[in-house]
Amino acid sequence: MAKRQSEFRPDSKGLGFFHKLYFTKKQRQTFLRWLLMAVTLLVASLLQDVILCQMDVFGATTNLVPCAIFVAVRILGTERGSLFGLLGACFYAFSGPAPGYHVIAVITVLCICGAMFRQSYLHRSFSSCFLCAGVCMLLYELIIFGIALLLGQAVIYRISVSLVSVVLSLIAIPLYYPIFRRILRIGGDLWKD
Repeated sequence: MAKRQSEFRPDSKGLGFFHKLYFTKKQRQTFLRWLLMAVTLLVASLLQDVILCQMDVFGATTNLVPCAIFVAVRILGTERGSLFGLLGACFYAFSGPAPGYHVIAVITVLCICGAMFRQSYLHRSFSSCFLCAGVCMLLYELIIFGIALLLGQAVIYRISVSLVSVVLSLIAIPLYYPIFRRILRIGGDLWKD
């Protein structure tokens, strides 16, 4: 008797899991955007923790990661920006340089409120992004300083250090803005005000 051929095709060998996944062009572009924004936050964190932490002005250093998060959220808008703000705050809190885990709530709330204000009342421009990100940086530093006062980790006369840190962080906004604008133009402009 002749052997019967199997009715089923054998599984293909050599092709991995990613071959079976199908991503549309828009999904690949969205993934690339989020990956590049995450890499930008990682580079900002490395710059802040390795190089800029050794340089201080009147006892203050920059806060590049929260500044980058605030700028990216302004460009992304309320919906996508709120998610990026939460994920970026988690990255900042769990990577080590954050003053505590309360920064997750502080950054996320400031991202949501700032993005809603910018989208509701201001036009899309560098000046509106700079204004909103600057106000969010100021509020972030003041809230973190207030929490440190409540926990007994700071004294009131050191508020000038927080204000100098805000000024030093504002210098980074003109550097971040074109980077995030270029990243978010992958696949077309997202901002449709």
